[in-house]
Amino acid sequence: MAGFDQWFSSEFSIATYDPYDPANAHCAAARKGDRRALFWHNGSPLEKPLAGCTARMVMDRAAPFIATAAGDEKPFFAVIWFHAPHEPVVGHPTYIAKYYRDRPENEQAYFSCITALDAQMGRLREQLRALGIEKETLLVFASDNGPEGNPGPRGKSQGTAGKFRGRKRSLYEGGLRVPAVAEWPGTLEPRVVDAPCVSSDYFPTISSLLGLPLAGRPYDGIDLLSILKGAQRTRESKIGFRYGRDRTLVSEKFKLVHNAGRLKRRRSDNGKVPVAEFELYNIRLDRVQDKKVKMV
Repeated sequence: MAGFDQWFSSEFSIATYDPYDPANAHCAAARKGDRRALFWHNGSPLEKPLAGCTARMVMDRAAPFIATAAGDEKPFFAVIWFHAPHEPVVGHPTYIAKYYRDRPENEQAYFSCITALDAQMGRLREQLRALGIEKETLLVFASDNGPEGNPGPRGKSQGTAGKFRGRKRSLYEGGLRVPAVAEWPGTLEPRVVDAPCVSSDYFPTISSLLGLPLAGRPYDGIDLLSILKGAQRTRESKIGFRYGRDRTLVSEKFKLVHNAGRLKRRRSDNGKVPVAEFELYNIRLDRVQDKKVKMV
């Protein structure tokens, strides 16, 4: 994987528990026991299958990397991608038995794999403190998109977008607006950030922290440090998203949605809200997006 000294990853998402069990396979190759369809480490598939929690498998590889860097007193950058709660959602038996036995089966699976992810994030935070580097480390946690299923939860994917319209693959707020948490003890104070942010902001933010010049090269995003510290409350630049032929442009106050693809399909998120080619929303007043400023 380009740019990383160490990497442990898969081509696409795999089961959240016992991914090497053919019963939990995400594709035909995995069902046949082909380990190339699962985790790779530095360019090679694993020689032996792994069992248990997939989130733990990921953290088991990240933790030694962090410990080595801290021991060598070297700065490090770690990107830790968990598979949970992406499909295939397979429940974590320990957490089902401990917390969720009274819930429907679909919710048991989903909630338990979320709890497993939480446990590994807790493990990461504990490690940073045990190594004494928590005050020198910016830790950011975020999802990549809204929950699976549209208009509602599907199968074992039981996530919710709350009051927001749309879910995964939608360019309405339910598909794009996700929670994010940034922690940096001694540098960032607890606060709620209202300014819109996007994962493209990570690059200029980290580059700024490291003193790496960006002049003369193209890049998206802004340095978020002043927003995270509360010195800056708003964002001046716009944020753009695209899914298929559909596009949206988001500012502090307004959101323009271009439904080029959805208009052709003539369907809406809940079967009741009409679809227009262009929709403009005041997201300060209407984050749910059922009160359009203008439709064309």
